[in-house]
Amino acid sequence: MLLEHNGEDFYKCAMELFSNAGHISTFEPEFFNHSPEQFIYFDNKSEISLSQNQREMFKLFNNVSRLFSVNDCVFFSINLLTAQRYRSQAAHDLHTMMHPLIEADGTICLFKCNNEMILSFIGYGNRCVLSDWYPITDDYRTLLSKLDIANISIQSGVEYFADMVYILARSYYFAGCKLTIHDLLPVDFIYKELDREELNQIIKDTLSAPEYEYGDDYVEYEESIGTYQADIGVEFDLMFLETDIEDDNPFGEEIEDSGDESDDFFNSDELEQDIYEFDDVDQEIFQDPTLMIKWLKKQEGSDL
Repeated sequence: MLLEHNGEDFYKCAMELFSNAGHISTFEPEFFNHSPEQFIYFDNKSEISLSQNQREMFKLFNNVSRLFSVNDCVFFSINLLTAQRYRSQAAHDLHTMMHPLIEADGTICLFKCNNEMILSFIGYGNRCVLSDWYPITDDYRTLLSKLDIANISIQSGVEYFADMVYILARSYYFAGCKLTIHDLLPVDFIYKELDREELNQIIKDTLSAPEYEYGDDYVEYEESIGTYQADIGVEFDLMFLETDIEDDNPFGEEIEDSGDESDDFFNSDELEQDIYEFDDVDQEIFQDPTLMIKWLKKQEGSDL
């Protein structure tokens, strides 16, 4: 299903997708192909006050359609006019600007750029979360199977929204929350001699893997900017501190004797006395419990 550049038929594609996935039973949207100005100033009840930069964002798209509402989650389709390298960031920024204007707990936007589409989610305490890009074709099985209503709870708005985010969000939104310093270190860390700089580079490459994978389409989740890398650095320092505590001499240097005998637990003379104290006792006494009892009673009698 190749659509025209202006995206006027994109809402039909979006309605068909959600209908086939079982979310709706109609092909009629609430409204379709409204201009950016019409959507911002007339389609929403909130009083609007936009900055110059926000008004400039009107140039990023040419039409928007309000598709349907489910459990106080509202769905939109939007046709982007940006170059491919800016498409993910544009979808993120537009949805972030639009969400506060819409009276809904959750908003889900389906953006089109050229002949690909992406879903964007905001609501229920979540900032903008993006899916991967999917081709707009007559056979969109991958996206359709993920959107299948059988995979999504409809008991409440928050469950409905959360299930879609969990199924469709890019994997790096979740991966960064689970990794610890031990997950980031190479398997052979213990066996190889790696200095701090090399380990820092390994961790940096691991954390940056999603950026390399997505390239221009990579968009950071706002709440994690500038924090996760710092948290890993703190864990890294603590790990090295624990290593130093466990091994006070990790590099095998010769440590001179301080000569302070006040910390010795045993006195050498007392230790020598303990070693030879029972030399004159027959060893069979220690092997026979009966003889041991008799010997102890004898020792007690001699001490009186």
